[in-house]
Amino acid sequence: MKNKIKSSFVLLMAVVMSLMLFQTDSLAAKVTSKTKAENVTSNNSDAVLAYYDVESKTETLYTANELQNMLNKRNVAKNTTISSKSQMPEKKSNTKKLSTKEISDFAKAKADTMNETSNEVAYTQNTLTSSASTNTNDGRTLVNDASSDPYYRIAKLYFTQYTSQDKSTSSGYIGTGFAVGKNLCATARHCITDSYGNFDTNFKAYYGYNGSNNTYTNLFTDVSGYVYYPQYIASTNDDGTINVNTDYDIAFVIWNNETVSLTGCFGMSSTISTGMSLRTAGYPGDLNGGLRMYEDYGTVTSYTNLRMNCDDIYAFGGQSGSPYFDSNYYAYGIMTNTTVDSLGNVIGNSSGRRFDGTLIQWLIDAGYV
Repeated sequence: MKNKIKSSFVLLMAVVMSLMLFQTDSLAAKVTSKTKAENVTSNNSDAVLAYYDVESKTETLYTANELQNMLNKRNVAKNTTISSKSQMPEKKSNTKKLSTKEISDFAKAKADTMNETSNEVAYTQNTLTSSASTNTNDGRTLVNDASSDPYYRIAKLYFTQYTSQDKSTSSGYIGTGFAVGKNLCATARHCITDSYGNFDTNFKAYYGYNGSNNTYTNLFTDVSGYVYYPQYIASTNDDGTINVNTDYDIAFVIWNNETVSLTGCFGMSSTISTGMSLRTAGYPGDLNGGLRMYEDYGTVTSYTNLRMNCDDIYAFGGQSGSPYFDSNYYAYGIMTNTTVDSLGNVIGNSSGRRFDGTLIQWLIDAGYV
């Protein structure tokens, strides 16, 4: 993923590569600081959550104490579950045909991505202690009707990101996102931020995308802001590129219009256990050029306070931002990484950032879910 992490490939160990396709405050919490910049490179060690306003290009940071005080006032349990199922549309959404240009953009994004595969940098996964899967079987299956429930809650993402520090060059990429509130799209942070810390300025979400049709589309002009963890950017290199912490590779796109009546949304839960059966669905770039949705099933093998590891869920570039969800359509986290063996071959093991109770409660209090 475009040299976001500068770590050496370690032989005879399972390693992880990022899954981006080869490429007036409503809270009572006090605002700790605001910065105005085109790129966001927050290194405020006290900040644990951030909101970025697209129109004003202003970042608002919150400290751990502020968030904890908020939770204490509400006596929030460590594990939190929310559901917006009452807001589910009763019928599947009507399909809409994409334009020739949109389909052409997808093809170009696929080409740009494949040209960058040689620049991928692998890094060791040290947040999960369980042994890596030895399953090399690809169990992904095609979703025939992405406009049916629950698949139309999932979006194919198309976005362009700068590939030079002076912003003179850029490329298109694809990823995956999913609805989790009345106007939220959850995804991996690296799907909305380039290698220099800039937020994407050309961002499209195609819900229920199925080859040349989709059920609902949101564009960058529909984005009002982002919610994310500032800890994602660990440091900045001399050439302007950023080093990232994958424990915080999660973000929420905030739309300026309610989408739930058309896209539906997943519930969110922070209650997780080993052996839990989950599945994922998204848009892998190695199958049908990223033009169709695929799903896979597996189990939770281990987790930490921030991460979750799933066996038998085979993943590839383009699936970054896909949900890990159960049969009741509760999402437990966001897929961000796939595991490869010592030879660089993808194996049947993936991991992601799990949802936590503090984050869910913040989203509730902010009125997003």
